[in-house]
Amino acid sequence: MKTRSWKIVGIIAGILLVIAITLAVALPILIDPNRYHDAIVSEIQRAVGGDIRLGRMTWGISNGVWLEADGLAISNAHAFPGSATLSRVYVKASIPPLLSRKFVLTDLILEGPKASVMLAPGNRRASSVAKSGQPGQVPTPSPSDSSPELELEIRSVSITLDRVELVDAMTLPEQEVKRVFRDVMFTADNLVPGGKVDFRTSFQDSNPRGLGQLTASGSFTGLSDSFTVQNPELQCKTDVTSLHVEALNAYFPNHPVARGLAGAISMTATYDGNLTDRHQMGGRIDLAQFSYTDPTRWTEPITGADTAITFSVAVDPKKLSMEKLTIQRGANSASASGVLEPWYRNPVLRDTRISGDLASLPEVVPLIPWEQMGPGADSFRKAMERGGKITTQQAVIADIDLAKPPASAGEWLSKIDAIATAAGVSVQPMSDLPVFEDITTGIALKDGTAVFTGSRLRIGPKIELTGKGSIRDLGGKQPVLQTAEFGTAFPLSALIQAMPWKRLGDNAAMVRQVLEGGGSVVIDRAVFRDVDLSDPPDTFKAFLPRIELAAKVSGLSLQPSKTIPQIEGLTGIIGLRNSTLTVTNAKGRIGPVSLPEMNISVTDVVEKPKLTVVAKGPMDIAATRQASVEKLLKNYGLKILSGSADLDLTVNLDLGNPKKWRATGNLSLGGVRAETYPASVVMEDLRGNVFISRKQFTTISVKDISARVNREPVRLSGTFSRLGAPDPVIDAKAYTQNLDLGNMRELIPALKKTDLSGKVTMDLDVTIPYGDPTKSRLSGTLTARQMNLKAGDTTIQEADADLLMAGNTATVKRLTGKLNDQPLSITGKIVNPAAPDIQLAVTSPNLNLDRLVPTATAAEPSETSGKTGKPAEKKADLPPIAKKTVAQVTVTAEKGKYRGLAFQNLTLEAVYDRGVVKTFDLKFGSGQGRVALVGSADVRRPDQIPFSVTPDVSAIPVEQLADVIGLPESSVTGPVFLKGQLSGRTGTRKELLASLEGNLDAQMGPGSFSKIGPSGKLMASILSLTSVQGILSGALFRDFDKKGMDYKRITTQTAFSKGIMDVKSLALRGDAMNVDGQGQIDMVNDRLNLGMNLGTLGLIGGILKAIPLFGKPVDNLTEIHVDIKGPIEKPNIQMQLLK
Repeated sequence: MKTRSWKIVGIIAGILLVIAITLAVALPILIDPNRYHDAIVSEIQRAVGGDIRLGRMTWGISNGVWLEADGLAISNAHAFPGSATLSRVYVKASIPPLLSRKFVLTDLILEGPKASVMLAPGNRRASSVAKSGQPGQVPTPSPSDSSPELELEIRSVSITLDRVELVDAMTLPEQEVKRVFRDVMFTADNLVPGGKVDFRTSFQDSNPRGLGQLTASGSFTGLSDSFTVQNPELQCKTDVTSLHVEALNAYFPNHPVARGLAGAISMTATYDGNLTDRHQMGGRIDLAQFSYTDPTRWTEPITGADTAITFSVAVDPKKLSMEKLTIQRGANSASASGVLEPWYRNPVLRDTRISGDLASLPEVVPLIPWEQMGPGADSFRKAMERGGKITTQQAVIADIDLAKPPASAGEWLSKIDAIATAAGVSVQPMSDLPVFEDITTGIALKDGTAVFTGSRLRIGPKIELTGKGSIRDLGGKQPVLQTAEFGTAFPLSALIQAMPWKRLGDNAAMVRQVLEGGGSVVIDRAVFRDVDLSDPPDTFKAFLPRIELAAKVSGLSLQPSKTIPQIEGLTGIIGLRNSTLTVTNAKGRIGPVSLPEMNISVTDVVEKPKLTVVAKGPMDIAATRQASVEKLLKNYGLKILSGSADLDLTVNLDLGNPKKWRATGNLSLGGVRAETYPASVVMEDLRGNVFISRKQFTTISVKDISARVNREPVRLSGTFSRLGAPDPVIDAKAYTQNLDLGNMRELIPALKKTDLSGKVTMDLDVTIPYGDPTKSRLSGTLTARQMNLKAGDTTIQEADADLLMAGNTATVKRLTGKLNDQPLSITGKIVNPAAPDIQLAVTSPNLNLDRLVPTATAAEPSETSGKTGKPAEKKADLPPIAKKTVAQVTVTAEKGKYRGLAFQNLTLEAVYDRGVVKTFDLKFGSGQGRVALVGSADVRRPDQIPFSVTPDVSAIPVEQLADVIGLPESSVTGPVFLKGQLSGRTGTRKELLASLEGNLDAQMGPGSFSKIGPSGKLMASILSLTSVQGILSGALFRDFDKKGMDYKRITTQTAFSKGIMDVKSLALRGDAMNVDGQGQIDMVNDRLNLGMNLGTLGLIGGILKAIPLFGKPVDNLTEIHVDIKGPIEKPNIQMQLLK
């Protein structure tokens, strides 16, 4: 095209542009839309209904046609449930689409200060307006009235409101919930029928405890040509900040869960669905400001601190699928998935799977409703509180009807199939067992049974175990430890603090003794089976059959019975099964002597263990090449021990009846040498054989035992049979020459405390058959010089002895020394040791019997023995040898003392015959007095000894005599003269007094009578009577309580029978008063029945004749009769005037 043509086109285009601009400017001026205000209002009212107020409008053409109104108010609309007040309405339409009957709004902007929305069932307000026919209602146009419809598109919508009030009367019947939102914003793009609508919205609840702040964006499809929703699809993302849970309480007014909610939550959520039967939701919930309280399940509120939940949920009309639920709380996390089907009615939880990492168990404790878990969950709670970590790889839960969920921990656990690991967990299986610490284990749980594999744990600081096990009915009412198998190694003393000693009782005493003895154990395999953890065995006897053990021990110490020496350093292989304990290949030592290999079996371990020990082989005697051995020897008082020995021994011991142990075996000694420490006593070349056999009784045979002790020879051979029987047999030969007993004391530790010393020479051949005394045979000599011995409270000092044995007689040619520092000299003979006939003469120049006779006497037999329900004590009896012994003993002493009484020229002659002291005759002098006692006694029953004694005592101070015979302090002083005859029987005090028979005459004086003892108190009671004081008043008797009363003579004649002392006569003669009386004293029941006459002498009567008594003057001798009856402690005293 030529240049001229382009110029023409340009001129035309310019003219058209000017015309267009002129029209765009002129038309809005020429055409005023406000002239059509009512028509526009009518159209709006026709579209939405209600009351419409429209502000001033302007319009223009600028890239389309736009219309703007200064305000729009809509109230009582029926097109939407609410009202709105807008400050600006802006609408812009594209012009070209109008040519094709399409109305395209490129912009729709609504801005205003407020709006309100009323949610009501069935849009009640709009329908009521339609039916009422109220003025202003615009009827819905009929099809015949409407113009041809335009196709509508809205490219952009923007709604901005300062305040929106929502009144919800639809969600809750008969109740309205009002909310006010601020800064409400909504934008949408491409509101095209059949197209995808993108939208964004946000608002904030004006109530701080309301719905918080919400921001959402997404897309929506399903808008029809008539702008209705068909087959919708919605995808959106929503962020909610600080949604306070109180905003939800109105929707759950009576629900207990809602009442416990507090705080606020924040969340991010996504939605993808069709709003009808397909919903896919996911997101994250932050519970940092949330808490929940339910006192029926938790003692304290559950806080959401440091807790977040992420989830993904799919919902359809039949089921709710929790595709993923993850809870992160501090260091702990858990993930779950499952299905609720059906979810809207009678929901059942199906296909639930859980995994988790509980890195801090104490943080989980507050989240579990322990009150609902039942008593079986208490042990789980305590274990979790102690710390640790549990990782659950997978847990599958069987179907659970949420209307009837499991009611206890046991029921829950029975529905779980899980695989997990635990680390650092601590558990206390029972209250009296120690805590199992730092547990690491694999756990498999199925049908309520937990199986533990690869387990490791620690008990105390020194016991570490590895093993496996299983528990049935875990968490239930009766959990059972099916098996627990482990291995370990530790010092035995570490078990002392771990054992439930109170539960095991006294039956475990032997076990404790072993543990306290030290040593160590390596347990290859220990198994506990079938232990009911809800009611574990309460005794060791019941617990033991559930234990199996295979172990090795070393350094053990064991003393099964006090009659058996302690075995130390015991090593061996231990097995325990069916309550039978076995020890094989065992080795140990008794002192410095190493034992041969032993095999031990113990049955009925707990109550009455039965022990079988088989020991066979050489016995190693420790040498001194090692420092540790040298130290061990010194502990036993030895410097050197060497030689050889061989043992073959079998012992059977029933600890329930240890006296009936059985044994058979022999010990061979060869060249044993020992040197003591520090005294360096040497025993060398010990040789010989010892045989032992015991069934009911014991037989020990010693064959050719010989040795040298510091070069002095010792030889012993013989048989000691039927030991422990009434008729043992001794057949032995013994020889030594000038043997130093101090050396023997150093060699035998048991003798060290005896201070044994001196020297002995003997050459004896002895046969003593106690069952047939006539066959006794004695031969040889025994000489001892300067022998000293201490045993308990008895000491022997400087003893010299010469004994000659021949036939069946041992002649004591000389035996001198000190017994408890008392010099004694004994001569005589003993015939037939099996049934001894003893004739001895004992002399002493100065004999203090207080040093020979114990001052402490045996406790008096109880008056009520046999009435308390306790088992009766075994009656005392004489030793068997005493029942076979006859003896004639003579004792003489030049002087001595006993219990404060000095004596001289004492002689005692006694004849004893098999338990009966047929006669004894004791005589001695004391000062100017003399004592003679003749009598007899039957001592075959030591607890009740019949006796007979005839005393003849003259001029012995009564107070000293009372001390000698053990009576309380006497109320009378002065010399006493006694004669009579008494018999009776020992026993309790009442038994002795009731048995006395005979008579006793006594005379005492001169002396004094004081207020001491029952007699003194009785006299004081008589003298305290007013009438007696009237007669005897004066300085002489005023101080009787303090000084007593002098008398010249007291004489009594008494007879004893069946516990009654018959006082035939009693006479007291004094300077101021005479007393005559008679009566009876019941010694068993401590009662008096006495009558006495008290009289003053003439001199006193003359002095007191003017004193009125009984209303009459006294003018000569006065007598008073006193009757004394009743208990000795507080008798009834009555008196009457005789003259």
